[in-house]
Amino acid sequence: RGKRQAPVLAAPEGPCDNEDIAVTPEVTKAVAGPRGEVFIVLHLRTLESPACTWQVSHESLTLKISSGKDDIWSSRQCPRAVPTRNVVVRSAVTTDVGLTWNGKRSDDDDCSRLSRWALPGYYHVAAAALAGEPADEQFELEAPTGEVITKSPSPHQQPHRNKNAQKSGGRPVASPSGSTD
Repeated sequence: RGKRQAPVLAAPEGPCDNEDIAVTPEVTKAVAGPRGEVFIVLHLRTLESPACTWQVSHESLTLKISSGKDDIWSSRQCPRAVPTRNVVVRSAVTTDVGLTWNGKRSDDDDCSRLSRWALPGYYHVAAAALAGEPADEQFELEAPTGEVITKSPSPHQQPHRNKNAQKSGGRPVASPSGSTD
């Protein structure tokens, strides 16, 4: 029996044209709020070139998160969210690049810390290389779940007794009021 060999991949033939890059976004798990960051995977392929090099950056790629007609977040307002990195993109295999959305709305102050959290619900993420066709995927931003803490009773705990109660047939008896007859 012969061993399977990995296919020979084309060597890059120079820089990619932005319009030759197809970007497909994917969100696998998304949780709203301060403990939930949303990881977005961008699947990159070339449309024409067998292989080329492309610089992923806020200048070559755009992302937008929306809910209906409400624009929630944009890489144009938050350019620091897009990593700058050189990758080889091919037509035969997908190149994946990940980035993290902090789950907040973008604002006019370059995504300030004061912007509001996006609420749980359904959203769309659209991504495209500049001059390329955008691809869109719907995802659910889930409500965060609280941490469940189960406390077992200690085997050495004593039952709590009211120090003002006297035992009388298992029922507490009121203390004398201090009034005189």
